[in-house]
Amino acid sequence: MITKYKVEEKTTVPNNPNDKAVVHRYGDSFNTTKEADAFIEKRNIPHPEIVRQFFIIKENCSYANNGGYSDTTPYEIVRVISDKTIEIREMDCEELPWKKDWHEGGFAGHLANQDEQKWDIKSNEKNPIIKARRRKDGYFHSVVGKHYIEKLPRKFYDYNF
Repeated sequence: MITKYKVEEKTTVPNNPNDKAVVHRYGDSFNTTKEADAFIEKRNIPHPEIVRQFFIIKENCSYANNGGYSDTTPYEIVRVISDKTIEIREMDCEELPWKKDWHEGGFAGHLANQDEQKWDIKSNEKNPIIKARRRKDGYFHSVVGKHYIEKLPRKFYDYNF
C-alpha cells in the first residue's frame, strides 16, 4: 500500500448570509505533503470577500493501474520495497454484459457510450510479479509502461481506437 495525498478546498463568502460553503476536491494527487503544500500555495490567491480553507487528505492506495495510450489495465501492489520501488501483479478482468450504443462511422463504427463499461476485476496469484520504479516524473514505470497509483482497480478498453 502506498500513501498519496489529495487537496480539498472549502470556500465561503462570510458577508453573504445565503452563501453555502463550496467544497472542491482537486483531481491531482501528490506523493508527499510537501508537494501538496506547494500546490496549495499556488491556489491560495487572496480575495477580500472570499475565505478559503485548504485540507490535505491522506489516501491509502493499493493499485497501480497501467495507462497504455487510451486503455487502462489494473495491477495490484503486491509489495512496497522502498519509496521508489514496488512489486505489482496484473489482475484478471472479465467484461460484464452492458448495452453498447454503436453508430456507423470510422473504420468499423463508433461506440458512443464506452464510458459505461463494466468489468469484473479479480486478483490472480498465478500472474507474474513485476517491478515498477518511480521516476523523476513522479510516476511508477515498469516494463509495460506508466502506472497510476490509485485507491481502486480500473479497467478501460477503448473501442474507438
